[in-house]
Amino acid sequence: MAQPVRVIAKKDKINKAGFIPLYLRIIVKRQSLFIGLGYSVRGEDWDITTSRIKKSYPNFKQLNALLAKKISDAEALLLESEMKFGKVILTYVKEKLKGKTYTDFFAYAEGQIRKETGKAKISTINNYNSSIAKLRLFHTNKNLKFDEITVEYLEKYEKFLREKLNNKVNTIHNNIKFIRKWFKQAIKDKLITSEEDPFIRFKLKKEKGTKTALTEDEIRKIENISFNDDTRIHDVRLLFLFCYYA
Repeated sequence: MAQPVRVIAKKDKINKAGFIPLYLRIIVKRQSLFIGLGYSVRGEDWDITTSRIKKSYPNFKQLNALLAKKISDAEALLLESEMKFGKVILTYVKEKLKGKTYTDFFAYAEGQIRKETGKAKISTINNYNSSIAKLRLFHTNKNLKFDEITVEYLEKYEKFLREKLNNKVNTIHNNIKFIRKWFKQAIKDKLITSEEDPFIRFKLKKEKGTKTALTEDEIRKIENISFNDDTRIHDVRLLFLFCYYA
């Protein structure tokens, strides 16, 4: 079985001086990622079997130690990605290895949903997934950076939900509040800073729900419904009528 993380010399990229660049190769579920390490060696100085620099190369010990550190860092990031998102995301590993901040909103939100699956109510998970599906419908690109979600972006999304999907005010509120929820969590996880939170300025709108009281005729119908005494619905009916007249 091939190692998921390995240093390779890419002979197809040999330069005119005969030096071959070294790359970190990461393979996860048949997906490959290659990251240039900024070092090159001659073919005769590279041991293809052990993926190490031979003694014939100057400072081979220091360079081999550096390559081992790069492999160790990559393996740690594979585990970190699994912990954060519930799966390995190669883009996350790549950006972190290059010292960049990985801020893909979809990957983060879907990772949070996976963490809550089995703990939260099924209806809650369904609402989460529905909100992500709507956002993906609006945002046609595969990835969505946190810094793309600005006040202006949210205003356009709000308009999309209202005009294209015919969502009412409270439905729009419920969809966008999940985005706010994951922003707050990302700040707690130190993935982004509080200054990047658009919800400091973007305020969600919500309408008061209207409650319609039952008429006397409807109450009498409930009183006259007949259920078996040993059923739960019989008990619920009695409790309801008790609360109504109390």
